[in-house]
Amino acid sequence: MRTQNLLVASVSFLMCLIAVYFGASIHNANANFQIDYLNEMDNLHYYDVSIVPKLTKLATIITLPFILTILLLELYIVKKSTARQVKNIARGLSIGWLILLGINILVMLNPLDYEFGKWGYCWMTIGILTVGGNIISAFIIGNKKI
Repeated sequence: MRTQNLLVASVSFLMCLIAVYFGASIHNANANFQIDYLNEMDNLHYYDVSIVPKLTKLATIITLPFILTILLLELYIVKKSTARQVKNIARGLSIGWLILLGINILVMLNPLDYEFGKWGYCWMTIGILTVGGNIISAFIIGNKKI
């Protein structure tokens, strides 16, 4: 199970990086659209505020395979692990990923109301918790290799 835990941690960290990129891009597009002339003088280029819904939808589409992969791997860890602590950690993280899957569907269906610049913190929070939980699970004594 240690390899599966480390695999989930690495995939989750990659998904966090993607969420940070899209969240920062959308935040910058919303915050800097009024000072375009200053940004051009400093040679800074941000996305246009008009494509923020497209960026939000793109972020949810890109992160959806990561969410499903991590959720399936966490459920596999729940099923195959022999250590009670590892199972409990994986169960808790699976519930978090199910909630995030629901949020992902809401954001994907309505990118105007649920903007990724604000809701992207959910992706980052559950991703960082998953990285930490799976690294801890990898070092639990009773967690044998399968």
